[in-house]
Amino acid sequence: MHVDARKRLHIEKERFYIIRSKERLSVPEGIAVYAKAMDETIGEMRVHYAGFAHPFFGKNRLTSPAGTPLMFEVREHSFPISLRDDEKLARLEFFRMSKDCKKPGPEDCKKDEEKR
Repeated sequence: MHVDARKRLHIEKERFYIIRSKERLSVPEGIAVYAKAMDETIGEMRVHYAGFAHPFFGKNRLTSPAGTPLMFEVREHSFPISLRDDEKLARLEFFRMSKDCKKPGPEDCKKDEEKR
């Protein structure tokens, strides 16, 4: 991966990249977030991502700054391209839930581990 002096990230063809957002997201308890591609095919580049952020995503971090970056999966198929600094890869849509959910606790993680 190469970033040039103009802060452009060069994406090589047939390579797979995991890119994090510059912005950090912190979701309150009554909100769910869906990430929708600005354009799923930008030229020959495909942008994929885990398109959902659950309530409490990025909240109550033990480290600062607050919030958590979103992660994007990017792959170029035909020829090298470059992304400029601050290029938009997705649009976030915020949805009010019918009721606030309870804050997950450590015991909830243990339940997930037991299911495996």
